[in-house]
Amino acid sequence: GPESYPPDINPLSGLPVSQPKNLNLPPALISIPNSPVSARPQAGLSFSPLVFEMYIGEGATRFLALFYGDYPYSEDVEAYVGPIRSGRIPYETLRTIYNGFLMFAGASWRVLPFLDEYIVVYNEDPENINGARTSVSRMIEIAQIKQEFLGAPAFSGLLFDKNPPPGGKPGNMLWVAFNYTAQVFWRFDSGSGAYMRYQ
Repeated sequence: GPESYPPDINPLSGLPVSQPKNLNLPPALISIPNSPVSARPQAGLSFSPLVFEMYIGEGATRFLALFYGDYPYSEDVEAYVGPIRSGRIPYETLRTIYNGFLMFAGASWRVLPFLDEYIVVYNEDPENINGARTSVSRMIEIAQIKQEFLGAPAFSGLLFDKNPPPGGKPGNMLWVAFNYTAQVFWRFDSGSGAYMRYQ
């Protein structure tokens, strides 16, 4: 990057994909809750090259997970992503930037007019606020249909390099205080070479 990438590299992660043909599909941006606690652990987040976390009020945050390139999978059973919750107005800006489509479990009548190119995922269990989810095969099927209208993505702008920039300093921790009840800590784990998220 930042202008071009090898044909088997995901331009949003800098990592190789197992099925490069998936890079021609528009990304799915899925609304995934972080609260209540019963929403955790979520399914599929670790397969998303980009996960946006935003404050939604009342001391809670929500994720908008972008699925592009490689999708969640399971060797034994159909893989799912979820739980899925309602749409939010900031989603549309991100959807437009990445030329993708949204998947959410409904939206307020005040919010829905501001959203475009979306699929509503219905709750499988009306008694469970976290009952909506989607299968990965359904997500891919929708992406194939949406490709006709949205076209193939053309991402640029991200630079990936294994060498740290000169003059850089270690970043061992990042603290994001959304609210006094919603504080997120990212701590670098030298054993895995990755940042671990705590909340």
